[in-house]
Amino acid sequence: MTFPRYPSLLLLLFTVWACATGSRSDTDGDNQGGTDANSSASSTGGAGSAAASTVSSTSTGSSTGGVGGGSTGSAGGGSTGSAGGGSTGSTGGGSTGSTGGSGGATSSSSSASTTGAGGAGGGSIIAAGDLVITELMNNPSAVTDANGEWFEIYNPGTMTVNMKGLVIRHQDPMKDPTAISSIASDVFVSAKSYVVLGLNGNTATNGGVTVHYVYASTINLNNTADYLAIETTDTPPLIIDATTYDQLSGLDPNGKSRNLNPLFLTAMDNNDDTHFCEATSVIVGSTDLGTPGAPNDPCN
Repeated sequence: MTFPRYPSLLLLLFTVWACATGSRSDTDGDNQGGTDANSSASSTGGAGSAAASTVSSTSTGSSTGGVGGGSTGSAGGGSTGSAGGGSTGSTGGGSTGSTGGSGGATSSSSSASTTGAGGAGGGSIIAAGDLVITELMNNPSAVTDANGEWFEIYNPGTMTVNMKGLVIRHQDPMKDPTAISSIASDVFVSAKSYVVLGLNGNTATNGGVTVHYVYASTINLNNTADYLAIETTDTPPLIIDATTYDQLSGLDPNGKSRNLNPLFLTAMDNNDDTHFCEATSVIVGSTDLGTPGAPNDPCN
């Protein structure tokens, strides 16, 4: 081979060629490296997306689980649905969500029960016939009428009734609308039990009768004929029970109570004066006859 005369020029040309070749190689390498980097980035990005998806899924599952869904959040969701669902009425789906929903229903049921207890509490709703007037001492002889008049109430039902807030009325309201007395304090009448209401609560002066509630002197029972009722304060009032008596029926006791036949202890039966008879039992501590606060004497 023949070399040029000028070695330095030859060296310069070689250097230029080497640089050009190296530049192309680097460029290719960079491109390849870039491709790898992009590929790596893409791969990493895919993993990142997958991780993000997993996190998102976990997050969603967790939040869903909070309301009772998702398999991962099911346990937590079930717990939350059971405990917290009661107050929020859990809305989740799935089996755990169903449990949460049940928690909400239980709370609702509990709330309804409480409301029901609250509605019943303080005196249950009373209906006509829940109380029955079963005995009246309208004409005592051992003491004066003002001291010894009383009447008896019977509860034929299965629940205790509180008479507080009810009104006692005697006389037809068209004749004397002021002949009433409101029951201002608790008077509990247990199922199948009796209570006595009277003008005088002192057993030493009322003929030995235990009186559970003393009503106002506006209630004075006539000796010959009268009307007696227990009613609500509604307008018009609901009559829980009422009875009318008249001596013209042939029953005109003196010193003996008007005693409803034990075979007819209903609010319908005491509308018939012939279902009453004179008491035959002596009141302890008195000479008068009656069974105040106790089962009535049988009628022949």
